[in-house]
Amino acid sequence: MREARGVSLPWSRAPRAALSSKLTPIIAGVTALLSCFLATSAVLIASAAGGAATDYQAAVACPDTYGPVFSRTSLPAADAPAVIDTVRRQAAAHGFPQPVAAMYTGAFITGIGAGPGRKYTIAYRDGALDHLRQLQRGGGPGLWIGDDLSRLAPVKPGDVVAGGRLPAVAGIYHALSVPPPRWWCSQQHDATVYVYANDPLNTIAFASDQRTFDDVVRDVHPPALANLSITFYLDPPRTPEQASAYLDRSRELIAAVNADLSRQGLAGSLAAQTPFARSVELAGQAQSNVLVSILPLAVISVLVGCGGIAVVALQWYQRRHAQVRLLAARGAGPPAIGGLAVAELGLPVLAGGIVGIVLARLSVPWYAPPGEVAWGRQLAAGGIALGVLGVALVLLAVVSAMRAHREFQVGRMPRRGVRARLLAFFPWELATAGLALFGWTRLAGYGATSRVGTPLPQINPLALTYPVFVVLTAGLVAARLVWLLLRASHRLRLWSRPPLQLAIRRLAGARAPVT
Repeated sequence: MREARGVSLPWSRAPRAALSSKLTPIIAGVTALLSCFLATSAVLIASAAGGAATDYQAAVACPDTYGPVFSRTSLPAADAPAVIDTVRRQAAAHGFPQPVAAMYTGAFITGIGAGPGRKYTIAYRDGALDHLRQLQRGGGPGLWIGDDLSRLAPVKPGDVVAGGRLPAVAGIYHALSVPPPRWWCSQQHDATVYVYANDPLNTIAFASDQRTFDDVVRDVHPPALANLSITFYLDPPRTPEQASAYLDRSRELIAAVNADLSRQGLAGSLAAQTPFARSVELAGQAQSNVLVSILPLAVISVLVGCGGIAVVALQWYQRRHAQVRLLAARGAGPPAIGGLAVAELGLPVLAGGIVGIVLARLSVPWYAPPGEVAWGRQLAAGGIALGVLGVALVLLAVVSAMRAHREFQVGRMPRRGVRARLLAFFPWELATAGLALFGWTRLAGYGATSRVGTPLPQINPLALTYPVFVVLTAGLVAARLVWLLLRASHRLRLWSRPPLQLAIRRLAGARAPVT
């Protein structure tokens, strides 16, 4: 005997039953795709704009100013070693790379080689020789003289300086010009000679190592160093979040260094700054401006997509009306009917939403500014899109369940009253067009609202409503035309082509879902 099979419930057959009407699942999937794409892309565009602004600010700033900058003019020479060691120790404790210390003495006027007395400054900076173009190299430590002096006087490696009281010439380097290379950007004032500005200095003499510089300071006994700076070369920040993290760590390091110096009795020995703080502020403001600019249109678009999902649910209910009536007669309640709609259309909606999220992330280079998108922003965009996807699934269930409740439990279908007819015939497109015109008048004077000294345009919320109401007006006009054409379609006679005539009549019978 043939084994009896269990009764197959409609809910278990729902995914396969959806294939009987392919258009509805396709529309549901595409609507979910567009809604999730728009929800994801709005966040990604704003984050990419912030990343692009951060890249720009990092490109125009000196590469050693992303972190803290410690400096002091006229620092007593005897305090310099303790101050530098303190910064190095605290930097290592706070996870910063090795700091780059630069020290400059006051001007000297002594003989270099066989020539007359020259005016120069003796300097030392960690790693300086690796970033200077060396023209002639001697065999030991000493002072490196710029070719801005050697071109005017016969100076070569091995020549004595100040009659032998200072280290000898160790080499000749190509003098730094204005503007200097990026590695020297923050040292432009001290490490360059302004030839065209009648700078009284002849050259900058760089000590080959810190020991040589310390020997010079010990032998010359200057009352104070002309300038001391301690900076850090960090990786350029790519996002406002990374730049803000640099800023927070810099402030922690500054507080630790100041506390350590106070314990040593050296309070006030260093002035600490965070020059990149203004750049971080501008990058964050750019990100916020872009988000505020596109958020209204994105929200409207997502709401329209959710409305489309609700219409798809109504269309599904209309197509499955006979089956729904049978299930209601057998005791299925509105929640079960809503669950059937989700079981049948949920998979296309879920697939479309996931495809929209993935597509929005992969296509960022084609529609967003060329900036890095922070990982946290990517997670936020995905979370918002999943929230929209969840709302779409809930709408499928709720709309279908409410329709079943009103038909089978309340016992009557909703009828359009006079108020509903007035709302349908009210010219909403004229109202939105008027609001768009008002936004345009605010947009025309947009430049006048920017403050002097602010590099970013100021946000005017009223001006930003202009594109939103333009899109709404266009959509309402299109909907009005479709509604009127379907309403007048009963006058159309195309019985020579029965499929086309029947399709138009079918569309006219469901004007609201079609519109």
